[in-house]
Order: sequence, then C-alpha cells, then structure tokens
Amino acid sequence: MATHDYKEASAIARKRRAASIAAFYQTPGWNEADLPNNLTEFALKSGYYTDDELQIIQTEADTILRRSNPRHGQLWKSRKRSAKHRH
Repeated sequence: MATHDYKEASAIARKRRAASIAAFYQTPGWNEADLPNNLTEFALKSGYYTDDELQIIQTEADTILRRSNPRHGQLWKSRKRSAKHRH
C-alpha cells in the first residue's frame, strides 16, 4: 500500500474537487483586471444568476428562513425539479 504525506494527499483531493465542481458549474471567464473593486453590483448584473437566484440573493435573511420552512406555503427549494422527476 502506497503512502502519501498529507500535503500530497491534500493536493490530490483539491484537484479532484475542483474537477468535480467545474464539471457542473462553469464559471464565466472575466478578465480580473477589468473588474471593479466592489463586485457586489457587478455580480448582480452579470447575467450569471437566474431570476430565481437573484430573488433569493436579494432577500432578507428572516424571509429566506421563513420560506425555507416546509410549513410555509411558498417553499423555496435549492433546486427546481423537472416535470420528469415530479411524482
């Protein structure tokens, strides 16, 4: 059985994690030198987020908590399920 020191094992795990994330979430390729110092407004207007995601991002924390509660009528979920997966 081969043994790795923790730094090597950590590097392997980070590469594996980065590859897994990149397979599902492609980040836009912006030139960092062209970005403003305050990215708050830029991120909201970038087109990266869906309308539903923007609604959640711009909502107060107490409302997010209330709408995440299954007893609330308008429940927010982490993902929308397609019609194919609904029961």
